[in-house]
Amino acid sequence: MSGLDTSDHIVELGTTQLRYRVHHAEADRPPLVLLHPWFGCPGFWDETVAALTDRTRYVPALYSLGDGDWREHVGPAGLAAAIVAMLEQENIDSCDLAGNSMGGIAAQLVAASQGERIRRLILIGTGATAGALSPSYRAAIDDWLLGDPDGFRTAAFVRRLLATEPAPDIMARYVADVRAGNPEFMGATLAAALGLDIRPLLPRITAETLVIRGSLDAGRTPEHVRELVSGIAGSRAVELAGAGHSPMVDSFAAFLATMRDFLDADQGGR
Repeated sequence: MSGLDTSDHIVELGTTQLRYRVHHAEADRPPLVLLHPWFGCPGFWDETVAALTDRTRYVPALYSLGDGDWREHVGPAGLAAAIVAMLEQENIDSCDLAGNSMGGIAAQLVAASQGERIRRLILIGTGATAGALSPSYRAAIDDWLLGDPDGFRTAAFVRRLLATEPAPDIMARYVADVRAGNPEFMGATLAAALGLDIRPLLPRITAETLVIRGSLDAGRTPEHVRELVSGIAGSRAVELAGAGHSPMVDSFAAFLATMRDFLDADQGGR
C-alpha cells in the first residue's frame, strides 16, 4: 500500500498514550481492529492488512502504553480501555475486532463492555482464563518474567507462537519489536493476565463470535476453546490444521479464508 493509504495516530490516555496505524479504504464495509499477541507485534498482521483492502484496518501498538507512566493502564483491562479510547477518538460506532493471545484477552474485555459497537469478534489462540496452560508454556512464561537481558528467552517465546518460522529477517524484526517494549510494563501486564478470569463476563458479549485455534498451538488447548464457546452465546470454533498459536503468520492462506468467510458472510461473498 502507498503511504497515502496509511497514517499513524496517537490517542492520549492521561499519563501515557496508545499509538496505532490506520490503513484506509474507500469502502462501506465495517472497519476492522487487529490486536497482536504479547510476544508478537503489529507486524504479525502485515499480510492480513495487505489482503483486506476493502475495509479500513486499525492496528494498535499495544506496547506503546509502556512508553509513559503505565501504572494506571497495566494488564488486559488497561489494554481494553485504551482500545475503547481509540474507537471513541475515531468515532467508530460499529466495527469488527480480532485479537490473538493477549490481544484476544483484551478483545474479550472490549466486546463485553461495548455491546453492539463490536459487530463481529474473532478470538485467536486465546482463552478466558490461564487455566489449563501446558506446563512447558507456563514454565516459559515464568522464565521470561525473571528477565531476559540477552533476548534469548524472547526469541524462544516468539518461536513458540509459530508452527513454522518465517524468514530470518522477518523473525529478527518480530523479536526486535517485542524487545523494544518496556519490560516492566510487559511483565506486569502478563502477570495480570495470568490471574484473570473472564468467564463471568462472557455472557455480556453480544457480537457474533468465531474462535480460532491452530492444531499445533503450544499455548492454548481445546479446553480454552470450549470455555469460550460455552460462555459466548451463539459462538463457534474452527481448528486450523498444522497452524500454531498465531496462524495469521504461519498458516496465512487458511487463516485468511476463515476470517473472510466469517466477516463477509452477509455481504455477498469476498
